[in-house]
Amino acid sequence: MNKTNATRITSILLAASLIFTAGICLSVSAKSAFEVEAKQQTYSADTTADNTNTYLTSLTHNDVVVITSSEKNVSFGDIKNKQGQEVPFSGNPVDGRKFVVKAGSKAGSFAFLTTDGDYLAWNYGNTITTSTEINSNSSWDVSRWDNDKTHFFMANTAGIFRYLVNGISDNAFATYGVLSMIFTDTAPLRFFKVGVASAGAAETTTLQNFTDEFNSNFIGTGSICDPNGSTTNTQSVLEQWTLLEQQYNSLDSASKVFVAEQNPDANGSDIEKMIAQYVYIYNKYGKSLGLNNFMARDEIVKNIADTNKNNNLATNAGAIGVVALIGGLTIILAYVSLRKKYSK
Repeated sequence: MNKTNATRITSILLAASLIFTAGICLSVSAKSAFEVEAKQQTYSADTTADNTNTYLTSLTHNDVVVITSSEKNVSFGDIKNKQGQEVPFSGNPVDGRKFVVKAGSKAGSFAFLTTDGDYLAWNYGNTITTSTEINSNSSWDVSRWDNDKTHFFMANTAGIFRYLVNGISDNAFATYGVLSMIFTDTAPLRFFKVGVASAGAAETTTLQNFTDEFNSNFIGTGSICDPNGSTTNTQSVLEQWTLLEQQYNSLDSASKVFVAEQNPDANGSDIEKMIAQYVYIYNKYGKSLGLNNFMARDEIVKNIADTNKNNNLATNAGAIGVVALIGGLTIILAYVSLRKKYSK
């Protein structure tokens, strides 16, 4: 086995092992700002913006990028025959197909909005497709490849070890499993930034209005609750909670993802204050009033299930340990087998 292939295989197996373990045990929040993660097809090609017209070392929401191969001068083009077509370029790929970087459905993951208003997605096997909404199939964990700061691979959050890469010999962009990546000549990806997208005014107003409505009802002077979240008017709490649940359900999926990314903070931004009060009110009145946890906040689940926490942790830890052990051993055995094969 030559040095390049050995390095590539080692990188793939190590990365797969890390993602496998991290995907089970950790959730890392991605960088975000208080902007609505809404569909849009417009962007500003501002060459004075930070990192514009360069290959990125990290992704930020609303970056407009062209996805390219790290080993060939080709960018991701139209999807045909369930693969991303290669589009050759010389110099910088400024005219390549544009994707707007969005928050994925999993904390720390990303979604890639196309100019058609759909999201880049995986369905099964080596196929590439699109989705009309942000979900696990259209969300990707993006990690650096080996030690090169501009080389990345994209692991789909709905599949185990399913990566979007450039198939060099296949002349296409497709999703490959770990073994396919080992036995097929593939290349990681690069992201060339061409601009920054701006959120649509209508969607921004929708999320902002929801935040303002919640805070006016449950925080501050004249609200149903006092500054500590307590109240004697529980009927009004139930009525307003039900109305706010309907408003929340009418938000677009990307806005909900954005809300889910934020942490509760009574001294933070408007949206962080909203979440902090939401958690407090639900933990205080949720059971007695039959309130729905419509934001699906983890803090609430943890507090309500506190009496069973020790048993649940023991059970989950055992299950995680078994799964992680099996996954790790499988990867190690595959690597040992490949070394023996190529050392003959």
